[in-house]
Amino acid sequence: MLIGYTDLNQGYIFMLSDFSDREFNVTFVHELFHAMSMFYGVYNSHPGSWSDKTAADDRLAYAFTDALGYGR
Repeated sequence: MLIGYTDLNQGYIFMLSDFSDREFNVTFVHELFHAMSMFYGVYNSHPGSWSDKTAADDRLAYAFTDALGYGR
């Protein structure tokens, strides 16, 4: 089940979850990184195809989430 998604073209974060669930916080912080990355041009600075950019950005999002104490 997909509980979080950040849309590159629309610039929105979509969340489906119970906000009292710890997973909500983890997912929100992860998706927040993607939104900031897209807004500030980090996502587009990753080399390669759309798939390569997404994989690189996801690795950074996991590191960001972990650095803030919300690691999975």
